[in-house]
Order: sequence, then C-alpha cells, then structure tokens
Amino acid sequence: MQQTIFFSEAGLKIVTNPFLVGDELLELATQSSVDFLKQLHSDTKQLSTVKHPVCLLNILRGGRYYGLESAWKRLYDTKEPKLHLAEIRAGRYLNAGTKEWNCNVWFDEEISSMSPFYSKQNLLKCQTLIIGDTIATGSTLKAFSCVSFFQKKKKKGKIKKKVREPLTVYIFSIAGSSIVAKNLRSLVKELQTNDKINVHLYLANAAWELNEENGTDLSLVTSRDNIHPKAFEYIDKICGKNFAKHMKCAVWDWGQRFDGIDEHLKEVVEYFHTFHPADLPPHIRKHNLHTLHVYLVLAIKTDYTMTVFEYFNCISVKKQNLFSNRLMKK
Repeated sequence: MQQTIFFSEAGLKIVTNPFLVGDELLELATQSSVDFLKQLHSDTKQLSTVKHPVCLLNILRGGRYYGLESAWKRLYDTKEPKLHLAEIRAGRYLNAGTKEWNCNVWFDEEISSMSPFYSKQNLLKCQTLIIGDTIATGSTLKAFSCVSFFQKKKKKGKIKKKVREPLTVYIFSIAGSSIVAKNLRSLVKELQTNDKINVHLYLANAAWELNEENGTDLSLVTSRDNIHPKAFEYIDKICGKNFAKHMKCAVWDWGQRFDGIDEHLKEVVEYFHTFHPADLPPHIRKHNLHTLHVYLVLAIKTDYTMTVFEYFNCISVKKQNLFSNRLMKK
C-alpha cells in the first residue's frame, strides 16, 4: 500500500486545538480535504490517470464531517469530473475474547442522506473510490472490505467472483495512525491479488503514534520519519516541545465534536484542568479558562439554559467576557 504524507495547515489547526467544534471545525476539515484533493490532483497528473466513475464513500457519521463533497465542488466548480456518493454506517467495538478492535458495517436509512440501493449501485459501478475518515487501528476499513461490495459470492454451491472493473481506492485521513499501513498490509495485498483493488493512503501532516492500550488516542509525538517537516515545526511552535506529548489525542471523538459538543468540551476541560495553567500552551490556556468559567457560571445559574456551544458562538473573546460578566451579575 502506497502511503503519502502531505502538508495541511488546516489539518494542523484541527489536531492542535481540541476546542474547535461545529461549523468552525467543519470549515477547517473541508479545507484540509481541499489540500488532499490538490495533492491527489498533482499525483494523478490533473486526475488524468483517475478512472471514472469516481465515488465518495462517507463512513457515518464521522466521514460526513470531512467535507469532501464540498471540497470537491470548490476545486472542480464545473459538472466534470462528476463525483458520485455512497454512505455506510460503521461502529467499532472491542472484542472481549480476543481483545482486538472489530467493527460492524451496515446501511443506515435513518441518518443517511440517500437510500441503500443508490449507495450500493454507486459502490459497485465506480472505478475510483475516495474515503475520508479518521483512522486509528484500521478496523473500520477492514470491516468495510468484507461487505458484499468486495466479497466473492456463492452461486449454486460454487464461489463466483463478482464481475467488476479494477478499482483504485484513495483513503484520506486528517488524523491517521502510524500502525494503519502495517495493520492493513495483508488485507491490501489480498485485495490487490484477488480482486485487482489498489489502495493508496493519504495522511495529513503525519502518521501519529497510537495509544494501543485504548486503541483510540493519537499522540502528537511521532518519529521524524512519520511527520512532514513543516508539520513538525508547526507543532513545536504551537504546542511546545515539552507539552506536545501531553496533548492526549490528535482528534478526540471526531463525531462528538459535531453531534455532542457539550460532552466533548466537558471532557477536554476536565483533562486540561489537571495541568497548571502556566504549563499549558497559550491557545489551550485561553480556551480552557473561558470554557471552565462558563461551566462554573452555568452551574451556579441553573435557571439559565445557555449551552457551552452557544457560549463559544459569541463572535469575539471580548463579547465572551462581557457575556460571562452579565451572567455573573444575574
């Protein structure tokens, strides 16, 4: 599997600031997706080597928040090259027996923007597949490769391969781990040999070190071979050499940063509150103190229904301070 690490400043802003949520985070994710598509555009000679139809697979819910469809429209403002869409739902779980991460994959009509029928049709017809998703252990991608889209099928007791054209898969991750290539090596080799499926992995800025104890957290500290030189300089400047290792995770719970914003911010505040404010990077210290402040205010003013997310939607820090002072006087 070919792996490409490319520079994306928008992606770095995401992984170094867990207080980014909602629309602001989606805009940065979309910009990082634009950076990926520009890199792909360059690597494929202006997409001349990309075979059509091209399908974008959103793995719900997190993949939808990569903004790849919007990024494609920004980069290619005409109707061609056309991008088809497919959506599946995926849920990871830790196998109690094997202690390994596994994943269930299914079509979810309740939250999907399209019917399973059209998702399946677009997946089966495409010759180029683009997937945007946060990658830790790679269990989601392993599970997806086992659905009927890839599998051989039985017919009258015999195994018969599905007839389809060779497929190229481009996987893009704003936050991907350094063990993904290793974990997927055997699977990718099998897909390439048996099904003529080639897989290319694109990682924004770095292949982050995975905390294998919880199978989730991606450390901002990684080997120099696994990080873009500009990304290394950026993290060193923003987080500092001594604190980068304490940033806990490059992405946290990606979906929760959109669908469970208050819960996410509470978790972030609780974590950084264990450090002395003087030890925190300036941008973390600023956000942490403001967020902690509003939690204290809301805890006291139980009759006030404002959420933390609404608080952060105040246009400026000055307005946040004025708003907090007004609440304190209530």
